[in-house]
Amino acid sequence: MSDNKPQAPAPGQLVPTPPDFPVTWDDPQDAKITWLTVPQYKTPIPLLIYAVVKAFMEGGNAGLEKAALPFEARLIRINSFAYLGLAPKGAPPEAVMKAIGFVSRTAPGMFNMMMSKMGDGMSKQQEAALNPIIEKFDTYWNDELLPEIKQHLAYFESSDLRGMSLDQLRAHLTEALKRTDRIGGLHHEALMPMLFAMSQFEEFYCELFDGATTLDALRLTQGLENLTIKSDHGLWQLSRTA
Repeated sequence: MSDNKPQAPAPGQLVPTPPDFPVTWDDPQDAKITWLTVPQYKTPIPLLIYAVVKAFMEGGNAGLEKAALPFEARLIRINSFAYLGLAPKGAPPEAVMKAIGFVSRTAPGMFNMMMSKMGDGMSKQQEAALNPIIEKFDTYWNDELLPEIKQHLAYFESSDLRGMSLDQLRAHLTEALKRTDRIGGLHHEALMPMLFAMSQFEEFYCELFDGATTLDALRLTQGLENLTIKSDHGLWQLSRTA
């Protein structure tokens, strides 16, 4: 009796394309990238939503570049499903191939994992790029990022979609995607140094206290007021009245 179970590909080998899910690559090199489903969009994604999500995610590459990371995010739509991958940007091949498949949920240990994959030389580049931002993060957020974020929010809040003609809606969509791209960049320009700072804090805490874990370190940050917690409270209150 033969075993017809599909064999898992060996490390470095391409995952075979299922016969009922044909894939045509615009660039054959894309077949070598690890493509993962986007957690929020595991069902077929409409084109308009895909365009907005793609603008935000790929707009975030500005933040990755500012953090001196050697890859960029790519979002593609295959057979109506969205897939996210990391593509190299001219870094040494050994470092890139170790980092290219790393797509994970945001976590404080993200940079430790990422840097261990890219090597000490690449880690020093991130430190040189991010430490100056971390040292003045309050000013960086309040004076550089937040004012522009508020400008984009004001634009969307003032847009009267119901009163627009079809031509005006087309122009608005073009402008909205442009702004969404930039908002993605602003998001990652704040996210990268924030994650790096949390990773440094976690590492320092675990060095000071033998046997300490990541959760032990992060418990010290519980309850500190921030916009994320404020928005979570708002959503919870909304759920109580819905």
